[in-house]
Amino acid sequence: MLNGNGLDLGTYLAEPALVSQLSRAELAELLLQVRALEGVLLIRLLADPSDSSRRHRPDSPDPDPNDRMLTVDEAAALLRKDKRWIYRRKRKLPFVHILSERSLLCSERSLRQWIKQHQS
Repeated sequence: MLNGNGLDLGTYLAEPALVSQLSRAELAELLLQVRALEGVLLIRLLADPSDSSRRHRPDSPDPDPNDRMLTVDEAAALLRKDKRWIYRRKRKLPFVHILSERSLLCSERSLRQWIKQHQS
């Protein structure tokens, strides 16, 4: 179901069964919209000042809407470390955003800056 600017995500949220009528190209476009929305929602969640998970990290920068949030697996791959390395150091690493004890996201921009600072 196309609107003037492409697919209308709201239509498919209201009636998920309509997804079965979409072509592969339309499915890909809709999935891109979902991923973009997910990124905005994560940034908003991380920017919430009432979020108690950030209280222990007063030096943690506010999320940048142009920054990409990485999973622990993605961050570990960039660092060439095991993901357990990140979990053990989560409170000390400036690029880590703690959503819960077992749920972390990592700022790609901050991670790349940290890597540059710690290269030998």
